[in-house]
Amino acid sequence: MKEIILIAGLLLYVVNYVVGWMLYAGKIRMRKRQHQLLYVSVIVLLIALIPFVNDESGALILVSFSIMMMAILPFGKKGSMYHISVSTAGLLTYVMLFFI
Repeated sequence: MKEIILIAGLLLYVVNYVVGWMLYAGKIRMRKRQHQLLYVSVIVLLIALIPFVNDESGALILVSFSIMMMAILPFGKKGSMYHISVSTAGLLTYVMLFFI
């Protein structure tokens, strides 16, 4: 079950990240609600992953940090350096889960 949630989370995270960049570049159009649905889906999967990670490997810290990055993401202006940095940090933190 952990692997399914982990991979589904990665897929949604990457899709949301790429969509954000494509919106920023003006390559695609999407309603705000649609992008928010992707965003919320990532958060739900991150929260669902918590019971399956053990603290000994540091995975809980990585998942928690990734959730925190997603939680503070809306505080920045869309497309700003803050928004880009925080979303990138959240994704990179999540990717690190695959290496522990």
